[in-house]
Amino acid sequence: MQIDRHPDYVTFSLEDEAGEYYWGNVIRDNWDSISIVATVTINTVSGAYASAGVIYYEIGRHHGNKISARIAIVAASRNYKGRVEGQINERQSDGNNKRLATLRFPDFDTSAVGRAVTIGLGRLGNAVYFYQAGVDAYLTYQPHYDLGDVGNSSGSSIYTNVSAKAVVQSIISNVWILNG
Repeated sequence: MQIDRHPDYVTFSLEDEAGEYYWGNVIRDNWDSISIVATVTINTVSGAYASAGVIYYEIGRHHGNKISARIAIVAASRNYKGRVEGQINERQSDGNNKRLATLRFPDFDTSAVGRAVTIGLGRLGNAVYFYQAGVDAYLTYQPHYDLGDVGNSSGSSIYTNVSAKAVVQSIISNVWILNG
């Protein structure tokens, strides 16, 4: 893995040779923040799967467990159009994540590779909103339980990941963290 930080963007280069899932990220503690927005470009990908995006590690809590939210561009090198996908996960007491929801914007007409897309997520009231520039609607996760306060314990990050035996190079720029 190689992460190159520049004044206006971060470049991630990941290669998994061991046949396992691989992840690289840059984290920032964000006291009083409620959302994160960034422009994401996956420049190259080979292998089955890769994604790049943003994550908020404690957008709320459920039964004392942290609820995280992420939104990413998902791409692959084979016959695959790509998409923007939001996820809500609950961190279990054993350290594993339980997927609570997956929300998808419409697939791209062509590959996600080489496409700069501005995406973001945020918390307003008891709902988490997902945003993709150029789409006229938000995706919303509105749980039946109270999310409680937005946590500050682990902030938010920009990230890239790859599946087994895959290679990806992505750029994440124009990162905005908004305070409540």
